[in-house]
Amino acid sequence: MMAFALCLLCACVLNSQAQTPAPTPSPCVAPTACPTFAPHGLQLQVSWKNKNPVTRKPFYLSPCAFNLAKLPVASTAPSRKSYYTGKASPQLIKWLEDNNCDTVYCRPLEEREVTCSTTSDKNCVPEFVQAYNLALAELKNKDRARKWITNYEPLSKPELRTGFYEKKKEWLKATIVAIEDASKLKRGTIRTATTDKNGQVYFYDLCPGTYYISNVAPAEIGSDRIIWETTAIAIEESETLTKKSLTDLKRNLYTITLVP
Repeated sequence: MMAFALCLLCACVLNSQAQTPAPTPSPCVAPTACPTFAPHGLQLQVSWKNKNPVTRKPFYLSPCAFNLAKLPVASTAPSRKSYYTGKASPQLIKWLEDNNCDTVYCRPLEEREVTCSTTSDKNCVPEFVQAYNLALAELKNKDRARKWITNYEPLSKPELRTGFYEKKKEWLKATIVAIEDASKLKRGTIRTATTDKNGQVYFYDLCPGTYYISNVAPAEIGSDRIIWETTAIAIEESETLTKKSLTDLKRNLYTITLVP
């Protein structure tokens, strides 16, 4: 297994004056034909302050540099706060920020979060309490009421359940198409995968060549908005490019750690 330590070319953080240069343009070579199942993969470990893993965030892999500085990415990407303001209480917005969530589905709610007092606890989320009380009145079971809480108002409203996630997904879809068009790539060339609970993400079946990684949409971690964009990552040719088992494939992983 080979390890790479890559410099970040772009780390955009709110309330920060530091700026880093855009990626140096380099000739883009479209992927050439290779076996359907190539024995290479990239393992990405994404961390933020104090090495905290960046979870549930999509990352993209392209054979061309993203050159995000040439696209209005940071200014046009939908933000959690701008979307939810006017639709959700300040307490719910804070809960989403504190838990690094784009929807209320990101983790199960604890009992204290649905039985707290909205009058005495300034962090108590009124939407959680209201939906839980309605669920409990119908289901007559505390655990079931917490489990199915998003089926009850106001959490059952689409704009609160998945509205921001859907809006961000549509923005990313259009932006990836724009990036592919700018690099004269065929539609669908840029791949995507999402980080797991440990901040890891994998890209498999890679042919030898040069690749770039970015999250494209600013990752909202607390009050920070961060964009990662790597320098070129070289995937070297191997002696054979025949089909291998998943176990064999993992031995050929190239590991990258992104820590701004």
